[in-house]
Amino acid sequence: MSNKQMLAQKDTSAWILQVWLSFILAVSTTAVGIAYLPVDIWVKGFMGMGLTFSVGSS
Repeated sequence: MSNKQMLAQKDTSAWILQVWLSFILAVSTTAVGIAYLPVDIWVKGFMGMGLTFSVGSS
């Protein structure tokens, strides 16, 4: 066995920015898509709840 220290990987600020921007873009475009669906309001609400629970579980 070697006595090498495990180095903790540090995420760069550019990577963190990309992750947050892609997450915000994906959620917002999905929400806008749900808002513009040509269906009844209860279907939009159902889809919105599905989006909320999907985001909350990830």
